[in-house]
Amino acid sequence: MAGMQRFVTYLYSYEGSEKLHNTGFAKVEIRGGQCRMEIHLKGALPVGGASSIYLFSRDNDEIHAVEIGKMKFAGGSGDYRGMFSSDAIGGSPYHISDMKGVFIPIDDAHMFASQWDETEINRDRIRIWEPKEEVQPEPQAREEAKTELSEDISEEPETKEPDSAQEEEQQPQEEENIKEQDVSVSATAIPLRAPDLEAVPQETLLDAFLRLQKGKQNVEVFETGKRQVSGIHIELRDIRELPRQHWNLGNNSFLLHGFFNYRYLLLGKKNERGKETIFIGVPGVYHNQERIMAALFGFPEFLPDRAAQKQDEPKEMFGYWCHSILG
Repeated sequence: MAGMQRFVTYLYSYEGSEKLHNTGFAKVEIRGGQCRMEIHLKGALPVGGASSIYLFSRDNDEIHAVEIGKMKFAGGSGDYRGMFSSDAIGGSPYHISDMKGVFIPIDDAHMFASQWDETEINRDRIRIWEPKEEVQPEPQAREEAKTELSEDISEEPETKEPDSAQEEEQQPQEEENIKEQDVSVSATAIPLRAPDLEAVPQETLLDAFLRLQKGKQNVEVFETGKRQVSGIHIELRDIRELPRQHWNLGNNSFLLHGFFNYRYLLLGKKNERGKETIFIGVPGVYHNQERIMAALFGFPEFLPDRAAQKQDEPKEMFGYWCHSILG
């Protein structure tokens, strides 16, 4: 992870492995080998006390959790701010890039958690990582080891000076070996001719939209004044079907939040005054707080669905937060 990476992820309350409702968010910033994290929770929280905070990694069916700090609860809220090395987190063998989410256990049945991948959290699969205790040798064993080391050093044979005649015989052979190595290095240093990438026709966004449209059944058509808008329901993995420069949309926290709530996204096409624009829409319900978060993550426009368009004001209605994509 070169440079800086920053994202926001939403936390939910869980009873066992069942996700209940949103309770807060975490801000993560990774820069210069350090990771800064802020977590803010509100709602049905414990009265007083503190809980451990864990980042977790996945290994097949098991979830390995590493403690990074403590969260204190007071006045119906919980807050945490901390900084730690992004490498060997908590003394573990895990790097921040290995981590797939965060969880805060309250008791055996309840926790707050957020996952950064598409896999659900199974409470029964979580294993707390703990450092292995190093077994120190007994005093007698240490003395015996030191004695053996001293004997090995004293018995080490003396280095003999090479015979001058033998040295002269070896020199030509060594020079031949060096020449052969020089030849092989020079041969492999010749660069291969790169393919002419410009000669390969690149698929446009419109091409990708039309190709995906053929294989999708859920097609929505909107009439919004002078604009005609159509869209298809896609999954998160379908973003990889777009041109490569748009794959980073799959890491957008707001987009992931909407997809995990509704299990689909909208890939749309707008035709306004003869100009076609491709956009991606995140399903959600319009309200002011969500509008602020959507704009913060690059989804400033809200497109009501067909039923909601009959209402005068886009308030508490279902639709799509839209991000126009070019190229």
